[in-house]
Amino acid sequence: MTNDVIDQALAGYDKFRQLVEELFQRARDMLSWIPDALADLVKPIRDGLAFIGDKVAEFEKAHEKFERDKGDPDKLRAYAAEWGDKFTQRLDTAAGSLDPASMKTTLYWSGPAAETYKIALSEQLKKVDAAKDLGRQMRDSLTNLANAVETFWLTYNSIIWGLVGATGAAIVSAATVVGLPAALGILSAEIAAGIPAIFAIISVIDTTVDTIQNELVAIHDKADDLGEGWQPTDTSTMSHPGDWRTAG
Repeated sequence: MTNDVIDQALAGYDKFRQLVEELFQRARDMLSWIPDALADLVKPIRDGLAFIGDKVAEFEKAHEKFERDKGDPDKLRAYAAEWGDKFTQRLDTAAGSLDPASMKTTLYWSGPAAETYKIALSEQLKKVDAAKDLGRQMRDSLTNLANAVETFWLTYNSIIWGLVGATGAAIVSAATVVGLPAALGILSAEIAAGIPAIFAIISVIDTTVDTIQNELVAIHDKADDLGEGWQPTDTSTMSHPGDWRTAG
């Protein structure tokens, strides 16, 4: 669904630019046969065209960036699932294999060696749980980013097709010189509202990305800490036969 929305938004932008060119061409054709003596009367029309042209040029620069770096919410969610499900599931499996209760054996040990192993195992399982927490944090960060990208394109799609409708209506209204000023005024109002709304949602995404970048730095630091201090088993308590005794 999300990729379809992106495609629709990009198609909407192309349609908008096509209609703006058509409107400008129609306006130029009309203005070309108005005598210079009526220049004061057509000045509002020229001003309106200049305003629309400036705003469209500003919008075009921003759109080039959107189209070049669209993002992929579906892929982000897939990676989030990898971290949230497969990564943590594998750690669960690893933790389960370390648990003495899951080990199939006919002998159970007691004594210093067994106690040392229990202490080391307890600390090691804490590290595994911490790694699982990091996996969940990665899942949440990637999901939040996917939601932000998707929200942008849903908003963009709605705004751009609103501009397409407004521009099409302006072309119809601009069939006469009398109707042209009103058509340009309506379109100018739509552009003046629509384009800032797009820039506003960009600001929201930028804030979200900054937050996620900070989260990733924190996750990276935690991962570094996780790699340190892995509790080894104290083999000095296991070197003497008396350190091992069968229980029961």
